[in-house]
Amino acid sequence: MNPYQLDGVDAGTYVDVRPSYPECLVDSLVAGLPPSARVIDMGAGTGKLTRQLLERGFSVVAIEPSELMLEGLYRLKQSFGDRLAVVEASAESTSLERHAFDLVVFSQSWHWVATREATNEAFRLLKKDGKLAAVYNQLDVSFPWVKRLTRIMRSGDVHRLTKPPQWGRRFSLPSLALDSWVQYLAPDELRQLGTTRASWIKSTGENRTRMRANLDRYLDEMGYHEDNLIELPYLSFSWSSDRK
Repeated sequence: MNPYQLDGVDAGTYVDVRPSYPECLVDSLVAGLPPSARVIDMGAGTGKLTRQLLERGFSVVAIEPSELMLEGLYRLKQSFGDRLAVVEASAESTSLERHAFDLVVFSQSWHWVATREATNEAFRLLKKDGKLAAVYNQLDVSFPWVKRLTRIMRSGDVHRLTKPPQWGRRFSLPSLALDSWVQYLAPDELRQLGTTRASWIKSTGENRTRMRANLDRYLDEMGYHEDNLIELPYLSFSWSSDRK
């Protein structure tokens, strides 16, 4: 289930506080693609990666099943016109033409799909030698204080770098690109970031109150005040394979 289908999701908050991807990681993702490449951003959300792909001159199809997330994509289309097509569909069944795309990328979405069906659909969509990729941002829990923060926010999903996605024999072995960086957020922005996590969206009002109180207590313990900036360390990575 895509949690962003649920009531109470604020797509604007997602746009404001969720980070985009490091430019060098996006550059490695599209390396070798021709200028005329056609790209699918699968599970595009509000278009964080979609925008970065469009800014590099590619034609992009943004696939997204959530009506709330689609609003951001349609706003993005106003800026980029015909180079962006927005499709309300699932990753497992897009109804797009077969063998027509140079890159299919799951941006922060591979963990939400039925993997066998989504892999089959990506294979169907890609040209021979096209690229399949999955990209992620995640908080760097190698820092003990960040690990504790993710537990408090219940946002500690860690996609292990030793466990690439399993795309089968029709694709080459996945290769890894990695970057580390820092996001600067005020305490209230960090609280807003917590409300974009699936654990918050799917939780009860009582649990949300408890989570917010625990976060406020931790920020106070760390000595952060409202006029401070919190340095949040991130890891960003991309797994990519070629279609045989």
